[in-house]
Amino acid sequence: MRIFQTLLLSVCAVLSAYGIGFDVFKEPGDVRPVTFTVPVKSGEKETKWFAKAGGKDIFLQTAVISRYPDGSPRWYKATGFLPAGRVDVLPLKGDAPAQKNQLSVSNAGITNSIWQISFNKKPFEVRFVRNGEVITFGAPEITLPDGSRPEAVLLEEKDIEVGKIQCIKEFSGKYVPSPAGETRYWKLRITMWADCDFICVDPLLGVSLDKANKDNTKEMRSFKSASLELRTSDSKNGGKDVVVTQWEDDAYEYEICHNGKKEVSKDSAGEFATAKVAVYIPEMAERFPIGAAMKGDSITVNLFPEIIPANRYAGRDDEYIRFFPVKDGVYTIRAGVEVSFPFFVGHKNNGKLAAFKKVPVALVDAEELNKTGAWLNIIHNSGKRSALLDKEIKVGLKAYFDRQKKERWYGFMNYGDWHGERTWNWGNHEYDTAAVFLEQSIRFRDPELFREGLRCARHQMEIDTVKRHPGKRSGAVYTHVVGHTGGYYRHEDFRFRKGKQPKPFLEDRISMGHTRIRGMVMAYLLSGDRRFYDTACLTGENISNCYIFVARWWLDKHREPGWALINLAALYWMEPSARFYEPLCDMASIVIQNATGMGVMHGSMKSYDVPTPPGGWNASNIKYRYGALGFPAGYQMVGMYLASKAVRDPAFKKEILTNLKETAEYVKRRHYHPDSKGF
Repeated sequence: MRIFQTLLLSVCAVLSAYGIGFDVFKEPGDVRPVTFTVPVKSGEKETKWFAKAGGKDIFLQTAVISRYPDGSPRWYKATGFLPAGRVDVLPLKGDAPAQKNQLSVSNAGITNSIWQISFNKKPFEVRFVRNGEVITFGAPEITLPDGSRPEAVLLEEKDIEVGKIQCIKEFSGKYVPSPAGETRYWKLRITMWADCDFICVDPLLGVSLDKANKDNTKEMRSFKSASLELRTSDSKNGGKDVVVTQWEDDAYEYEICHNGKKEVSKDSAGEFATAKVAVYIPEMAERFPIGAAMKGDSITVNLFPEIIPANRYAGRDDEYIRFFPVKDGVYTIRAGVEVSFPFFVGHKNNGKLAAFKKVPVALVDAEELNKTGAWLNIIHNSGKRSALLDKEIKVGLKAYFDRQKKERWYGFMNYGDWHGERTWNWGNHEYDTAAVFLEQSIRFRDPELFREGLRCARHQMEIDTVKRHPGKRSGAVYTHVVGHTGGYYRHEDFRFRKGKQPKPFLEDRISMGHTRIRGMVMAYLLSGDRRFYDTACLTGENISNCYIFVARWWLDKHREPGWALINLAALYWMEPSARFYEPLCDMASIVIQNATGMGVMHGSMKSYDVPTPPGGWNASNIKYRYGALGFPAGYQMVGMYLASKAVRDPAFKKEILTNLKETAEYVKRRHYHPDSKGF
């Protein structure tokens, strides 16, 4: 039977009309499957896929995650046990072959013949069983500042993915009792694979409010600690034996509890093991404080370790860069922020988990991606024609990583964002760093850029994007602030690097011109992680209800409608539904209406954009006080161009193209200097 299946796959490879090339990057010893996405042309029939690498055929678990307007598949999510190196992905004809120790799902749980996992709803409990050995765990346990420990109650369970190679199950609930007006909630996502004796456990914590508060500092909520205990049948009661905590980005503390001995190591912790259970926590150094405690044959992952002493982080220089959520001995988080803590669990310390430091990456070939038309813009490989530009891009990317390392943009609420546009504030991804890293990773075939892109998108998803907010802010992204989502500090709290700022960006101000979700859409389409999709859609709904649609105009910056158009176009490329198509078309019509045949709206510009000329304003130069700066006009043009690609009505498409020509004429007339041949 297996010989027949192998022959079938080989015949399919010959008969397939096309294949798509990928470069796979994995660390030595990493036995995890690779999850990636496959772009296809419009009009293709739905199919399954397999990979060809080193003369071998490898089955891929695949599912459609995005479709074209005609309903045909646009992107597939694929998971398979791929080796590092070059692979070709091709359509599979016929039935998928059986896998070694493939997953089987039933009411009793999930098994792969090596281990099985089962779930108890009340009280909520997960049981991970192998050869009679049992690891049991529940929802994350939290301790509030007053020392109370509310109960975690299960509300919902759902299957994110079910297949032969990978299954993802998500549980969610809340903590009771909860103070009036708020809900502290939790999620627990569990990923299981075929032929693997380990799983991924990903807890998430957040707070929502029943009523928005005008004073943003009153939307802050605090945890004293949070943990998730992995118990075995031989668990000891009482105190802990060993506690390891990553208190800093460059050092962790190792404490032997029975004799009070403590050692500090200049490095990152990550792997923890007893005789019966092993845990690996990726990126501990970057996401500190975090740690683990071992007692007997059980391990407790300290998601928010209790800060001892309470003033450990108080009084630091540049606290607003690294330490702001933990300065008072508790973890301060604004309602609407969600924080997750993925880690891996195995039954024994077999050495496999230590190889899970870096996420396996499969990068699609840029030219083959372009041929499919699956992404909304062309991504060219690096080459001769782009050599000069590529040199500058690489300088910029290197500068990002150099400053990240030098200034240590780390900590559980910082990692994945950039710091310092005005020396003291966080970027909140105004310049869509996720999209930059993801696109350049494909161009330069660099997995580190891809991984950074996912970190950026994850940070924006969890820290910068407001979730479950009772007002009109769910899905919104705050502008540059010292505390990402704002409200952590007041104006007088700091003397910043370049002196005391009169009014730093501490407000919870939201602007369509500061909202970027194209990278979030890319993160979903290149990873298949549904959480990116949900966040992108939430932000899209926020944009679709913004003030521009009510007022039918915007404030002084043309980046407002421009970025709204770019974001809505990216969302429509991800999901061509009316909920994104209709506001995209409406926004384009608002731009045309306000441009009145002049390309851009000629509102009065701010004085700092057009300072008073020598001699003052007069009849001949007053026109320069009105219109748009070059870069906001450019945002508008890009947004209108992307809208023109999506619009289906020929007459309206013609109107958009006419506006693009008028805007180009405006930019040429107002911003181009013939003498210097520049803008």
